[in-house]
Amino acid sequence: MPVTKFETQEKYRYQNGFNCHFESEAVEGCLPIGHNNPQKPAFGLYAEKLSGTAFTAPRHDNKQSWLYRILPSCAHPPYQQRQPPTTGDEASPKMHYIPNQLRWDPFDHNEAKDLDFVSGLKLVAGAGDVTQKQGLAMYVYAAGRSMDETAAYYSADGDLLIVPQEGDLDIRTEFGCLLVRQMEIAVIPRGVKYQVRLATDAPARGYALELYQGHFNLPELGPIGSNGLANARDFQAPVAHFSEHAGATASDGPAEYRVTVKFNNTLFETRQRHTPFDVVGWQGNYYPYKYDLGRFNTIGSISFDHPDPSIFTVLSAPSPVQGTAVADFVIFPPRWLVGEDTFRPPWYHRNTMSEFMGLIRGGYDAKRGGAGGFVPGGASLHNVMSGHGPDAESHEGARDAKLGPAKVGEGSCAFMFESCLMVGVSEWGLRTCKKVQDGYSEESWGGVLTHWKMPEGKTVVSHLANVNSRRRGGEEGSGVGGASGIADHDEYGEAQHRPLRGAELSSMSGSSCLAELLLSSPIDETPSPIYSSRGRATHGYAEILRDPSGSPFEPAAATTSRMPPPKPAPASISPTMSSYRGRNAEPSSRAACLEKAMRDASCSRRHRRPIAEEATRFPGLQLAYFDVEGTKAGMTNSVWTRTTTELLRQACRIFASLSSSP
Repeated sequence: MPVTKFETQEKYRYQNGFNCHFESEAVEGCLPIGHNNPQKPAFGLYAEKLSGTAFTAPRHDNKQSWLYRILPSCAHPPYQQRQPPTTGDEASPKMHYIPNQLRWDPFDHNEAKDLDFVSGLKLVAGAGDVTQKQGLAMYVYAAGRSMDETAAYYSADGDLLIVPQEGDLDIRTEFGCLLVRQMEIAVIPRGVKYQVRLATDAPARGYALELYQGHFNLPELGPIGSNGLANARDFQAPVAHFSEHAGATASDGPAEYRVTVKFNNTLFETRQRHTPFDVVGWQGNYYPYKYDLGRFNTIGSISFDHPDPSIFTVLSAPSPVQGTAVADFVIFPPRWLVGEDTFRPPWYHRNTMSEFMGLIRGGYDAKRGGAGGFVPGGASLHNVMSGHGPDAESHEGARDAKLGPAKVGEGSCAFMFESCLMVGVSEWGLRTCKKVQDGYSEESWGGVLTHWKMPEGKTVVSHLANVNSRRRGGEEGSGVGGASGIADHDEYGEAQHRPLRGAELSSMSGSSCLAELLLSSPIDETPSPIYSSRGRATHGYAEILRDPSGSPFEPAAATTSRMPPPKPAPASISPTMSSYRGRNAEPSSRAACLEKAMRDASCSRRHRRPIAEEATRFPGLQLAYFDVEGTKAGMTNSVWTRTTTELLRQACRIFASLSSSP
């Protein structure tokens, strides 16, 4: 049955629904009919409006309630800052932003015997700016006693989501009472006064999230349909309940009440002579509520894999970016896993969201329990892009498990506060509490096994362009394949280019020499002679936009004892070069320059245009000129075209390497 079996029996009445417009009367007839602010409200009450959004917020987002009370909330002496401030009360607490995975042992509550809920609330992590109403804060609390009968508290900073882990809470609010037990949650909106009492003699411990920005909503269901996850009918709001502790005026009541407010993360107090819990009736859609996590309708895969954990979202507070939450409250309750050929625990993950996890009871299927593990009352934080996933032991167990329908998490429930914000850790959370597990990362993932083995008979396909064809010795008569003779290979069989040695250069054809000039020679602004196997000078030139620090390629050895000394470049080349230059030339101009260069190189007219058009594809290529005496000899125009086109591609790759070098 989808209802939690609680040890503490329910004692209050509620109204059921989420984001509804409710009305409740503790005395029949106290609510006006047909309007909100009559000249004289019934029974001498005061009408007071409580706004949770701006007046002009869209109707579907607008949050407000009308309270009909004995005395208005403004009737109190000035607030004074509480001295000394408690841990985490500073307006700008020091936060540590670190990428490391963090995990905490269970937070103490034995030493909290003298603390109530407010004084036992400790900031662990958070992000944003309260004054801008942006962000959130993550807390743990430990209380050994109830708040005083004459005490009340409210936060001007945001809505508070309370997740009890141990011990039940009896929360009295201006709107009425909520009994919040383990496996239930409660949300107290910004500005609502309340008092937390322990429902039993046992101390209480748990987690809380304060939302500075917006309010919690139910997540959209999309293709899931009209029902599923947390159903609106299962949320419960209080009915009106009040006290009559007041005198003839606001300042001469029978008792003194201490009201504490958290304002910009600083606590202030005032003492007034009338009870803050004097609301006889109320109506509106801005109110506290609670929810039984046992009623969550868990949804998952019935074929293979499993959906993202967003499928377990109970409540979501959206950010201005559609589909992205300032805060999601997600749970991992008992559920069936039936995926075939599926690694069933949560996969290894790096997330753009921050993930703060806690364990309400039981264990978690992706983390081991026991001393030093992930246990009830503890927590973990995996910040933006911090890798996480099953620990080594859990992974090996799931990897080798015999698959069949299995129910996991029986008797357990973990939860997650997830946020799009990068979360900082407070000084208390990182050091003062002394609960951070120093060896968390090493103990969880230091022992992850390496299962990888290179498959027999398989080779690694290179990620480098044309390397595989160069290994095959140059196919399809491209004339460039000879360059494969100057490629060494690394341990994975990939070609690693190096400069030519003289003996290798002397045995290469003119076209291969020309390719090698582009592949490995430093790119200079003067023509550099290289030599064909016949000993004739073959002049090559390429000007490419590059980093002024120079080429990352080593210069090729251009001469050996077997080769004649370098001959000076023909005088006719220099003026030809200058006429083709123009670093800022448009693509059409570059094409014209290249076409003229090929015309001077006696390239057939019908092959000039295709090569020139090929050059326009490379925005970094300003000029490519080849005086191919000895290179074009014996080559058909079609081979020359393919060769030159390939050389342009090689030049473009050099340009890309130069552009990306530091």
